[in-house]
Amino acid sequence: MIDRTPPPPGSPSAELIHACVEGNLVGVLQALREGANPNAWRENEGPAIHSALAWPRIVEALIEAGAEPHARNFWSERPLEKLASDYQSSEHPLERERMEQTARLLMKLGGNAHRASPFWRTGTLRDAMPQVVAEVEVEQRQALLQHRLVAVDDTPTASRPRL
Repeated sequence: MIDRTPPPPGSPSAELIHACVEGNLVGVLQALREGANPNAWRENEGPAIHSALAWPRIVEALIEAGAEPHARNFWSERPLEKLASDYQSSEHPLERERMEQTARLLMKLGGNAHRASPFWRTGTLRDAMPQVVAEVEVEQRQALLQHRLVAVDDTPTASRPRL
């Protein structure tokens, strides 16, 4: 359960949120070393991961530190749902490229690219980034097929199911 109480000013968790908003990876890592909560809540916004969606390395650092990758924000959006609307409103190519990297990471961690924002009624990540979603889904299908083929190879011939 994520504590929705904003951290006190000057605390490591407050510094973490500030660094996430600014895209300051060094600041994020420093705050985490000082004991910041990776799920720190930004008032009227949501967990820190929502403030860092345009910064894939920061999102990765937060997740490695224990942040919930699918935590809902103030408007009940999961990160991929917010990312879809942020991506559609962005006109900066480098920012959009970073958001695509974040989307790949979150999808590989089980995020649902087919769910739209429940609050804003924006499109899904699949609508916003169809090529990225298709690439990740192909990778996931290939990994699943490879896993099943290995499992079939390990099954004794007498009990092997037909493919």
